[in-house]
Amino acid sequence: MSGAAISVFCRCLIRVVTSSHMKPSSKLWNYQRRNLMHIHFVLPSRACSISSSCDVNDKTIPLDRSNLIEPNSNRGDESNVLESKIEGTVLIEEHSDSDTTQLLVATDKMGIQPFEDDTNVDILAESGTPRILESYTKPALPSQSLTLQSFIQQSPTLQKLLELGVDLHKVQKRQGAAEMILKMDFDVDVKDKIALLHHLGVTSDHLGTFLTKNPHILGEDLKSLETRVMYLKSKKFTDEAIAMIVNRAPYFLCFSTESVDRKLGYFQKEFWLAGDEVRTVITRCPQLVTRKISRIQENMYVIHNQLGFSKPAMKEMIIKQPKLLLNGKNNLMNSFDYIHNDMGIPHSMLVHFPEVLRTRLFIIKERDMYLRKIGLAQYDPSKPHYISLKKLVEGPDKIFCQQIAKTSVEDFNNFLKTM
Repeated sequence: MSGAAISVFCRCLIRVVTSSHMKPSSKLWNYQRRNLMHIHFVLPSRACSISSSCDVNDKTIPLDRSNLIEPNSNRGDESNVLESKIEGTVLIEEHSDSDTTQLLVATDKMGIQPFEDDTNVDILAESGTPRILESYTKPALPSQSLTLQSFIQQSPTLQKLLELGVDLHKVQKRQGAAEMILKMDFDVDVKDKIALLHHLGVTSDHLGTFLTKNPHILGEDLKSLETRVMYLKSKKFTDEAIAMIVNRAPYFLCFSTESVDRKLGYFQKEFWLAGDEVRTVITRCPQLVTRKISRIQENMYVIHNQLGFSKPAMKEMIIKQPKLLLNGKNNLMNSFDYIHNDMGIPHSMLVHFPEVLRTRLFIIKERDMYLRKIGLAQYDPSKPHYISLKKLVEGPDKIFCQQIAKTSVEDFNNFLKTM
């Protein structure tokens, strides 16, 4: 083995050994690597023991063991001290003459046997296929996401849903809907359910919107859907009422009869509602069944405890405007604060016109302040020129100006610019 090849081998071996026992980020590793890269070669006749001294360039250099630092001792000035108590540090001496080359390899703690001289070994060749840590690699993301539009040509079901007016872009955003529809056969899994919806009052022009809002109804069992419809009929809901319920709350039929029955019983008990009153409330606002009961209970607490309405007053308000229970609590409190405190409307009047609490606050403020400006802000029914709260908030600005303010829309808009 030639001297140049040995030199390359020594450098490779030093890098492997030091990198396997030291962290590349440590100062010690950098210092030891710098020292090990400067290895001198001496003749065999002048070879020396690792443990005592070494003859380099015709000079004998003693190895002072007092400079070796224990792992737990104070390091002091690292730039002037050789730290060798690192397990696996390799010191290499090369002894060369015209006939022979010998490698002596030693470690501080680990014994490594000298390598045999094999002139047929190519030390520069790759030692083997490097190990790949597949468990730490993540699969590459697809170049583009799959959408339902990508399967339209291959899926007759998707084609027919498109003809019905279903928005596939919105459908695929609903969890599990895309995978469910792709597995369906239109004639076997979809057709009968669409026929049931049409029979219940979902018109053909509204069917696409209905399925866009609730595609999961196609995954419901047909007999279960029919059972839920029969339950509503057993509770004396008319066909017209059922049609209103299904159209206003597309997810209503996805709830089991047990769940619906519990909700109806809860409202009947909480507000002392009679059977007809329960049917009226649910028909006007079927979302009371499909929404989480916790939000409804929160609004009930706000109306009773924070706004100051009694239980009988709440009952009357809910029968007239059941969507009050779906409003955000902050919207309810802000609207009530302005109507009650700024406009001077008492609780008794709000009981008769609960819809004003559901109106956006900016609409109430703009119209009330404009009526004040022109001197028509009169909300007391016992006085002349009385303006009903219902008329104050309903209808667009044009109707408000013509029928209530008796001015032009242009004047109203000019006033709004001054606010």
